[in-house]
Amino acid sequence: MTTNNREALNGCLDQITSLSPAESLEPLGERIIDLLWSVSEARSDLDALPIIISEHEVSLRLSCQNGNAQQAGQSVCAVFNKIARCTPSQVREGLRSACGVIDDAFKTKTPTAIAEGLRDAVRALVDERQTGGTLPVFVEGDGIRIGRHFKVTFCRTLRVPDDGKNYPLPAGLGHFPIHAVADYAQRVPREWLETGGFFLPMYQSEAMYLELGGQTWRPNIAKVGVGRINAVTGKPWDERIHATEQDYVLCPQQKWLDGINAGQGFVRQFVAMPLGKGYTVEEQVTDECQFGGIQIAAFAAKPGIFPEIDPQEIENAKLKPGDADLMAGILKLVHPYQSVLAMQVLKYSPKEILDALGNDKRDLLKVIQKDALAQLEPLIKNKDAFSRLKNEIFPSDIRYSLSAGQPRYRLAGISLDELYTEPSMGMAAGGRLKQKIIGDTFGANTWDPLTKGSVFIHLVNSNVYRDITGNAPPTRPIEAVHYQSMGIPWFSYYDDRQTSLAPSRILSRIKSIFTVDQQRGKAEKPETPLPVDSQKIVEIKIPSRMERVHSLLSATQAAVRNGAPKSVVRLTTSILDLKDDFAPAISLRAEAHLLLGFYDEAKCDADHALKLSTDKEISMAARCVRAKVALLTGAPEMALLEAKAAIRVSGNDPTLAKIIEEANAILSSR
Repeated sequence: MTTNNREALNGCLDQITSLSPAESLEPLGERIIDLLWSVSEARSDLDALPIIISEHEVSLRLSCQNGNAQQAGQSVCAVFNKIARCTPSQVREGLRSACGVIDDAFKTKTPTAIAEGLRDAVRALVDERQTGGTLPVFVEGDGIRIGRHFKVTFCRTLRVPDDGKNYPLPAGLGHFPIHAVADYAQRVPREWLETGGFFLPMYQSEAMYLELGGQTWRPNIAKVGVGRINAVTGKPWDERIHATEQDYVLCPQQKWLDGINAGQGFVRQFVAMPLGKGYTVEEQVTDECQFGGIQIAAFAAKPGIFPEIDPQEIENAKLKPGDADLMAGILKLVHPYQSVLAMQVLKYSPKEILDALGNDKRDLLKVIQKDALAQLEPLIKNKDAFSRLKNEIFPSDIRYSLSAGQPRYRLAGISLDELYTEPSMGMAAGGRLKQKIIGDTFGANTWDPLTKGSVFIHLVNSNVYRDITGNAPPTRPIEAVHYQSMGIPWFSYYDDRQTSLAPSRILSRIKSIFTVDQQRGKAEKPETPLPVDSQKIVEIKIPSRMERVHSLLSATQAAVRNGAPKSVVRLTTSILDLKDDFAPAISLRAEAHLLLGFYDEAKCDADHALKLSTDKEISMAARCVRAKVALLTGAPEMALLEAKAAIRVSGNDPTLAKIIEEANAILSSR
């Protein structure tokens, strides 16, 4: 944090301290809001901070205007309590302690005490030595986001039988609700407060899979632990990156993780079971049931390896030299102000933003530094022209999800009196699912061991969930027979381009729930196999590189026919990302650049196409582009030469004849 930022924060605190007890709450509230945004600017690495502030800014301001000190105090404490979830334990404790002081101070309407509480909170939060490169962790919708480019969602699914058969992936049956431990500090078990994090409800013997999201152009890696046992290797949990062994999953290439890495080409399904009964992975590996739950640690790449801006967006926009760097600077500065307009700006096209700003683009940096939210909006003139970033080629939520309102079915194979009533649960091994753990093609040195975010997810029995939250637990999992009768599909995921990790020797020896019960004499006969209708299997086959190339080429040709040169540029650029020497795509992009008025780019692509291909059609098209560029840029002699060269290759053509006619007319008029 800079000296100027520290001075600004101390200045705000001094102003608050100087307030008279008799003075109204309104100026106090305004100064606290200024303080919070100053902290946000000083700690721009905490991505969630501006979002949290914007959520409570209005309520804080209204409470102070109405003279409601208690409500104002609650708003301020809510901000710092939510910030605490995104910080390490030592910072978290400091923030919570400060909140206690702030709450009491607002109740007594003592500005000096309020300032002291705020001072303690700021001291805990702005100390860079405490947080380092920690990625923010917070709830976003139905999942948990760690940093800007990684999100994990916890999905309900069908528990498959443990009958030795490798089943396809069952469908997603909705998402588990996520809650912060800090929001229920008075009701959760005391040991949860030590780890913090979040919790979600599960029924005994209910199955789960993790949906791992991210951007292909800026991937992340994530470690997944069950009871502090690594779900990939079976080794004790740690948050280090090991150069000699991949103990993490690559995201978003690893779209889902359904279980522990127990066999070649298959995993054993994640199934929730009570601690202390000998079922969980943790108990079988360590002979203890100390932790339970799920642990996730996500790591970003080292600086400079992957782009800050979607490269396809930059290519589509055809940014001028230096504009890409400018946009990276804009995003870096805007990002701390994620509320309101700035949050939306991050979703828009760099080209449209730069065009909307006009000629004084560099002034934007000064504007953002001064007051982003107040002054950024007037600069954006043509808001309707903004276009959202394109979706990934393959949608993130491709697995089937049931709509709400499905019948409540009894938990398969479990009677109500057998339900365990202790709050904490862990992950055990269920049946086998066809799924491979994708190898990291980038290498361990790609990832920054210091830029990470980690979280502990506690699993609470659904019967106890109501006692903690006051909310009804989710409906019970459906039985296999109902899954079949309702016609819910299965999924098969193929990607031959990706390598697969070898199974873990440790995890391959983990006993499934059925095996444990069988050894204890609780299961007299094997689990009934579940017939899978091959017609109900949805094959998600990732096409080969050339299959994708030809698919994109077909789409490009359709865009040409529809007269959409911008789409042609976007599609051909995607093709060249897959195969950079594919002359047909280069030739088509040259023509599109010509139509868009990007003459230098058009000529460059045409030159490249001529070097790569001897095909008559491609050669004619490329020379035609070069001839038109020459004609449009005031070089009729060169246009004549290119047109005649094209005729020698492909014969007479109306387009070439017209170019020759226009070039001769220009020359004769001189």
